[in-house]
Amino acid sequence: MNMHTWRGKLDRGVQAKYMNHQLLKPFSQEWIWEQAIVEPQIILFVKEQLNDYDELVLQWLLQNKGNTVTEQEQLINAMKIQLHISGQQALFSLLSLAEFGVIQCRKHPWKGHMWQMPYPVFHNWRSTINQEFQYWKQSRDLNIAYYTVDQGNMIPLGKTLMYILLAMNKLDLSYTKKGELAKLTREKLTALSASIDNEFLRDHLPHLRKQTYGANLMFFLELAYALQLVEETDVGLKLNMSHINEWLLLHEWQREALHMQWMCEFFLVQPYYESTAVTISELMTCNAGLWYEIHAPSYELQLLLSMWRTSGWLTTLSEKNSEYGTRMFVQRHIFALHSQSQLAIQDNGEIIVMPGTSYRQLWLLEQIAERISEQEIIVYKLTLQSLVKALTTGYPLDQIKQWLGQSCDHDLPQIVIHMLQAARTTYEESRQRVNMSSELFEVNQDKVTVPSLMTSKNEKKVTNCSLLHMEVVFRDALHLLRPIEQWGKWLATTNLVLDEPLLEHEERYELLTMQEYGSITTSWMTECRQYHYSTSKQIVQLAINHQLSLQIKKEGELLYFHPNRMLEVDDKWVVEGVFDRQQSDELQLEQLNDWQGIKLHIATVL
Repeated sequence: MNMHTWRGKLDRGVQAKYMNHQLLKPFSQEWIWEQAIVEPQIILFVKEQLNDYDELVLQWLLQNKGNTVTEQEQLINAMKIQLHISGQQALFSLLSLAEFGVIQCRKHPWKGHMWQMPYPVFHNWRSTINQEFQYWKQSRDLNIAYYTVDQGNMIPLGKTLMYILLAMNKLDLSYTKKGELAKLTREKLTALSASIDNEFLRDHLPHLRKQTYGANLMFFLELAYALQLVEETDVGLKLNMSHINEWLLLHEWQREALHMQWMCEFFLVQPYYESTAVTISELMTCNAGLWYEIHAPSYELQLLLSMWRTSGWLTTLSEKNSEYGTRMFVQRHIFALHSQSQLAIQDNGEIIVMPGTSYRQLWLLEQIAERISEQEIIVYKLTLQSLVKALTTGYPLDQIKQWLGQSCDHDLPQIVIHMLQAARTTYEESRQRVNMSSELFEVNQDKVTVPSLMTSKNEKKVTNCSLLHMEVVFRDALHLLRPIEQWGKWLATTNLVLDEPLLEHEERYELLTMQEYGSITTSWMTECRQYHYSTSKQIVQLAINHQLSLQIKKEGELLYFHPNRMLEVDDKWVVEGVFDRQQSDELQLEQLNDWQGIKLHIATVL
């Protein structure tokens, strides 16, 4: 999973400081931070160099609160209770990890310091460090006949988005006086986006900015905007054909994984779905094509899984058992790791498209042929009408013929060659007819309108129809997600922290140095020894006030103790707390006069 959504959130100066950290500096000559921080070999190297406390905090963040936007006090208190470390040690470990960007702290104007791991860091570090699945268990002996099968949508999300973009390329995308797309445009796009409809979108989507668009269409517009495929101007929408071309060139798995990442980043920061982040993150690393089982999935997780099913990413099985509760089985769909450019062109003009065919090939096929069936294998058919329409749109016949020839591993069938020649003749005759009446034929640099050749009255207006160059392109591509904004373009997110200022390096350093400790007697921090009873009470109270640990000597053994409060019991002072990293949550009661030595313990940083 990439870090591209965070490229716009962290300027190069901040990333350079991260890479200058002693743990990442060995890789600074060959790597940039946004790639280094999610590289498995680098992740494992860094983990091995962490001190015990920093590794403990990191593991806890990856299991629990890392992906959730959390206030500093709440995060530290949770670590104190669950990890049995001091509040000061918890803060120092957070700051230590923040020094190279594993977790980031942002300054909220009224909530103070807010902490969160970028989702790609959370996902990649968790899957690299925790090799064993915690939530999903592979099921080896599964009889599907005993379960309810919900296969969902067999067309993946990316392909539906491509069909919507193809339609947008032929529709009027200018705004009406109300500042929205025309009714006819909305209706066509809404019909295409209907395949994604499910309970998740209907009931749990963030606030819709344009109610007339509907949840399904606004979801696709948000995704297209995040992928930088669609831009908004004052007068309407426009397609970014350069970015569309990059996106079409992605391998099938790259493209769908990119969409999964966006969905995780956009929706898992919503308070309703925070708790499902770990489970979904783990599911993304499960092997495709195998069945995995989870017991008693939460309602929120079931909703997200239904959305993934609708997106064409997985199939689920479910059962109800009164003794063991609900069980669910999930199988992630297999997507091609590499794209192929070869098409099978039949003697009758049909074109067989196998799984894994480059989406760029599909886009171009949509321009020159009619799609007649779509399952795992797609079938297109070249017709005289479809070829004439392609010529009218602006594709030269020679380019179409060359592209078809390059896209198959055999000579073009004779019927296809004759059809291409007939399309040229029909197109030229049509041009001659319409040239006789200037009212029926108009050609501008940016607009092509030929009413006599259109197949539908509703398609008469074709505005800014942009063309991909008709050629076979077969290469790896990289596509960047737009940084997720405080407010979505069409869907309003509730995660206010994403656009807040990042805690500066100098500010982190001030927190690390803890200048207020200068008022504490130096000897109390340097030597574990026995003090007067009143002095020992004073030291314990200081530890409680500053969330510090105590090093105590008891029965000749040196131990670390985290005090919560002091109690007076039977004229004796008792300290309530926990021993450092103890395995149980049971609070310990320690007699102050049982200690042969005491010292304030100040945490250290890497």
